[in-house]
Amino acid sequence: MASKNLSKGKDVMGENARDEEMIESLETAFSRRWNLADKEVVINLEEIKDADEERWTRTLIGKLHTKRWFDEEDIKRELIKNWNFKNKFDFSLVADGICTITFKKEIDYLFVL
Repeated sequence: MASKNLSKGKDVMGENARDEEMIESLETAFSRRWNLADKEVVINLEEIKDADEERWTRTLIGKLHTKRWFDEEDIKRELIKNWNFKNKFDFSLVADGICTITFKKEIDYLFVL
């Protein structure tokens, strides 16, 4: 019985050694395939001008923390009342509780900040 357990132990150790060798060979192959360190690529994004860059510099993204659901127009009316604006911004709900507010003028954007 002791020799039977000993042979099982050798089989398990042999499997572990094979698994370790396989993992090492996969790591080596992965490193060779995906190693981009020797291929330095520089991407210059300064030359790319986003068409909406000016718009996004006057945009706030926010999350409404409320359990009650509000209509988009209700929220906009409340913001106009609190900021004392007269429709000088675009308001839209992007996702559940997430909204964007894009101001027509940068001075209004800075006032709210």
